[in-house]
Amino acid sequence: MRYSKTSAKPLPATFPSNPQTISEHLKKRRMDLGLLQADVARRLNVCDESIGNWENGHSKPQTLLPAHHLVPGA
Repeated sequence: MRYSKTSAKPLPATFPSNPQTISEHLKKRRMDLGLLQADVARRLNVCDESIGNWENGHSKPQTLLPAHHLVPGA
């Protein structure tokens, strides 16, 4: 019988545990779902750089984004 050790991956230092801004909410949701910025960009039909800019507060989405676009399988 084989045993394997499993443990939760530690959260990165940049994880927004208590999001206050839209940027932090977007990043937290993406990280909670285990998605890359490229994954989110593809689902929303925007470029990867847009997601990074939104998460870093350099720009904001021009329209409201329905949260279901970030849910896997949606």
